[in-house]
Amino acid sequence: MGVIMYRVKNWEQWQSYRKDRGQPPWIKIHRCVMRNPEWVSLTDAERGQLVSIWLLAADKNGELPPEKSIAKLCFFSSPLNLNKFIELGFVETYGLQDDASVTSQRRHDDANMTHQSRVEKSRVEKSREDKSIPPSLESVTEYCKERGGKVTPERWYDHYSANGWMCGKNKMKDWRAAVRKWETSEFNKTPAEPERKVII
Repeated sequence: MGVIMYRVKNWEQWQSYRKDRGQPPWIKIHRCVMRNPEWVSLTDAERGQLVSIWLLAADKNGELPPEKSIAKLCFFSSPLNLNKFIELGFVETYGLQDDASVTSQRRHDDANMTHQSRVEKSRVEKSREDKSIPPSLESVTEYCKERGGKVTPERWYDHYSANGWMCGKNKMKDWRAAVRKWETSEFNKTPAEPERKVII
């Protein structure tokens, strides 16, 4: 049984992103939409649904999942009239696919990836993970070893974990820089043993 596929019409004309950055964190809504007669003809609720559909479409470069999944993924509380968006030219259909082929797009994309693109995707994901706050203890331990073991990773990790990953009054932006700064910090010094009094 075939499944109708949907996409946002003219997505590439209105949206543009760097291909090496994965899913975009935002979409563009151009101000000229306010003068679009089709947009004006929508109810407030339908406009909200359309913007949610645009946000969903950003995951797959303008493509949308099957109709029954759109409402679920967008958490709509009122019924979706996708045909209205198609009639007004906001959404278009393209081709039919078998139910079996409408699997996770990510899995489908991975199956079509070349070895080089897999390596590139892995590099981008690792770079993103390296910059994420909080880092994993394993990443911190590895970096501390690279730096010559001047910092005890568990102690550094516990300190920043306990204070909400803050550097002074600001949120930490670069954990590697924080490790380097820690190397010369007072926090990194081993506390002196208290003197033991000998009672004679």
